[in-house]
Amino acid sequence: MFAWKRWLAIAALAALVIALAPSAALAQTRSEITGVIKDGTGAVLPGVTVTLSSPNMVGGDRTVVSGHDGIYRFTDLPLGVYEVAATLQGFRTVHRPGLQVQFGTTVTIDLVLQVGGVEETVTVSGATPVIDVTTAASTTKIEESFLQNLPAGGQSRRPNEIMSLAPGVTTQRTAHGGIRDANNIMVDGMSSSLPGGGNIATSVLSYDWMAEVQVVALGANAEYGEFTGTVSNMIMRSGSNNFSGLASYFTTRQSWLGKNTGDLSPALQAKFTPARLLQNYDTNYQVGGPIKKDKVFFFGGGEYFRNSAISSGALPGPDGTGIPNSENWPRYLAKVNWAVSKALKLEGLVEHDNESIEPNGTSASSAADAMTMTHISKTMYNGRLTWTINDKTLVEVRGGGLKLFQEFPPYPPNTISGPSSHKDTVTGITTGNAGSFSSSTQSRTSMSGSLTKWVTGFLGTSHELKFGLDYEHTELLNTSGIPGGRLYSDINGKPNQVNLFDGTTADAISTRTTVYAQDAWTLTDRLTLQPGVRVSLDRGSIPAASNVYKTNPVDWRFGFAWDLLGNHKTLVRGHYGRFHETVVPGMVNFLDFSKWSPTITAKVNANGSFTELTRSVMPGNLSISSNVSQPYMDQITIAVERELLPDFGVTAQFVRRDWGSLLAFVDTNSQWAPVQKQDPGPDNVLGTSDDGAMLTVYNLLNPGKSILVFSNPSDASRKYTAIMLIAKKRFSHNWQLLASYTRSNAEGTVGNTAGTSTGTAAEVSQTGQWANPNAMINAYGPGIYDCPNQFSFNGTYRVSHFGGFNLSASYRYATGQPWSRTVTIRGLAQGNQSVRVEKKGTQVGAPVNSLDIRVEKTVNLGSPRRNVGVYVDAFNVLNRGWQLGGGVVEASGATYGLPTAWSPARQFQVGARLTF
Repeated sequence: MFAWKRWLAIAALAALVIALAPSAALAQTRSEITGVIKDGTGAVLPGVTVTLSSPNMVGGDRTVVSGHDGIYRFTDLPLGVYEVAATLQGFRTVHRPGLQVQFGTTVTIDLVLQVGGVEETVTVSGATPVIDVTTAASTTKIEESFLQNLPAGGQSRRPNEIMSLAPGVTTQRTAHGGIRDANNIMVDGMSSSLPGGGNIATSVLSYDWMAEVQVVALGANAEYGEFTGTVSNMIMRSGSNNFSGLASYFTTRQSWLGKNTGDLSPALQAKFTPARLLQNYDTNYQVGGPIKKDKVFFFGGGEYFRNSAISSGALPGPDGTGIPNSENWPRYLAKVNWAVSKALKLEGLVEHDNESIEPNGTSASSAADAMTMTHISKTMYNGRLTWTINDKTLVEVRGGGLKLFQEFPPYPPNTISGPSSHKDTVTGITTGNAGSFSSSTQSRTSMSGSLTKWVTGFLGTSHELKFGLDYEHTELLNTSGIPGGRLYSDINGKPNQVNLFDGTTADAISTRTTVYAQDAWTLTDRLTLQPGVRVSLDRGSIPAASNVYKTNPVDWRFGFAWDLLGNHKTLVRGHYGRFHETVVPGMVNFLDFSKWSPTITAKVNANGSFTELTRSVMPGNLSISSNVSQPYMDQITIAVERELLPDFGVTAQFVRRDWGSLLAFVDTNSQWAPVQKQDPGPDNVLGTSDDGAMLTVYNLLNPGKSILVFSNPSDASRKYTAIMLIAKKRFSHNWQLLASYTRSNAEGTVGNTAGTSTGTAAEVSQTGQWANPNAMINAYGPGIYDCPNQFSFNGTYRVSHFGGFNLSASYRYATGQPWSRTVTIRGLAQGNQSVRVEKKGTQVGAPVNSLDIRVEKTVNLGSPRRNVGVYVDAFNVLNRGWQLGGGVVEASGATYGLPTAWSPARQFQVGARLTF
């Protein structure tokens, strides 16, 4: 009976794998519970029958027998609460309940059996150890209690905001000095990141659907790759033997919004006046349980988010009032777990969401007939098969995928065919139609397999050997253009100039094939070594040519975990590893000119005819270096972790990161000559009292002769050094805590803005530092999202007074944004040039100082699992305005030093939820 079920399941998954794909950095084999069983004298006990039970474990109870060394092990466990029972003839049965197992964690529970009758049971109580003494990785685990209790709502519920709770991650999602699109945001081990242009998050999922979030980077083993920032893996809820569900609703009203622009100038107050909120709410519903007890579990959920607001200063529509941007966003998720047999298990997940904003783009600079629409449709899906051949061999096969379509067309009745758009250079207002349109189709499909083998008696106590193979295929198709093919530039309503453009399409694919090997080598009962290696073949292609981008990165990893005192309460760990960035179509799509059209700039004559002024031609001066290398990051971590109290641990760790082979466009043919020009000073006007010193800048001697090669300039650099102090407390005894302080230094010639890995960020672009020596002046320094000092506090306390209620807070302090002054140098052969006259990071903006609070009152409805809660969230309680990465005007002139963005003022949100 087992054989046909096994092969039926394998055949079903094989068909699934063809269409499905996991992430670029796959979720690892799940958790383990292991330990050594001894008698009262300290001698190891082989042959002990150990039973594991949990309502979360599909397939029912599991049983293993301890080996000759007294070691027992349960592998491939979903997160949940477990009970262990150990039985041996002539000894009392030991029962250990309440073991909280988090995802991807090894929980070490040693057991002692005393002489006596089997019918006698000894129940051993105690908190689950907070330290995983078997790993060199420093993983921040954000449990369900944090996700449920911390204040969050609206767009702050994006998954890429959750990772900012982890030490060393900023509110702009830059992690440990890495760039914004070098992170990988995953759902159950499948990437939810934008597949075409880099690892930028696209998924927005309900916190209520998540069982746990893991932020992985420091000390990650060879199973993880294709990132140089961090990996955030959201583990979605699964069904169990118990039916459970939730329904929730939250809303914000216009009268609940504060104001924090009072100290700004009237012009800035007008600029940063918040949108007028018309409607904002979110509803969520979910249910999970058994389809067949112990055999098949299900979980499903739906969410609907609605927001309608009129942008500050938005121009009126035909009825004389402002037109709102109206956003509707339904999301759905379904997940199934099936125990085909005790040894064979299947699971699958599908998520779909469809965001629409109709209209979009209403503002003070766009008339009602120049609005656009936003349509984004995304589907994620994955499957996973695990086959436990025996207690020492595990086979895992994964598949999953992500498909994304987004478009930004004109708002009806306008279309991409016309009418044409007009932008007035005097008023700055766009009329007639949207200024542009675009669409993008992106998909990622991949599959993987791995074999895990536990071996004893070879080169030490034991080995957990894992060998894996991943394959990934990513496609990108971008289309853009101008409605009607014409964009007029007017002077007080009269056309003066026009851009003629018939649109363009860029098509590209990337593929990655990776093999890896990883060992967890238990050298002694207190020391684990973790050597590993990861080898990839990265390729990028366009329709006209295959493999225009070829790299073969190799990542070596080595870590250790030393259980210092042997009691699983003090751990010293260290790790060295090389991590390469992922290959994406955005690295090569600039070479696709198969459906390219020129941009023509023409003068509009009095009779309406055109006189051509300039014309862009197909840029045959672009190429990719034949010996290009994949960007990488070398990382060293050293840490000491200590369990001070049950459920409470502290960590001190050191992190060093050095990047190499960073990509940039290098101009190999333009000729430049140094000239002396004077700094016009903060007012950007020569001949005034604030003029500065003479500067060495550069004239272009041979305009139009550039040859740009996408390659690895030797002086493209970034480095990061940090010391972190972390405190973590699980929810118990009415409180929980996640707090950290990070002192860091990050600097280089390449910052950490989005687009750095694809050559679209300013420093590395076709007009960047290696294409124009004027852009390299004072280029070395910190990135705009780097914070030398970061402090984060997130916690909940259960107050027993007034019938009991929860008080939760999330506080963050971060050093302000580094910046420096730029000026416009005039009179150069190539025209005006922006030059940085101060070293990058010479000045620092106001610090981030943010506090959010939640107060929730819950009422029990007659069952421990049946509750109703009502809560109030207060965001930006301190009513601060400066925000990290919001921007400061660096350009000298009338607005020099002023903010370009402002945080939303204090805001309240009210919600309610029913759990059962």
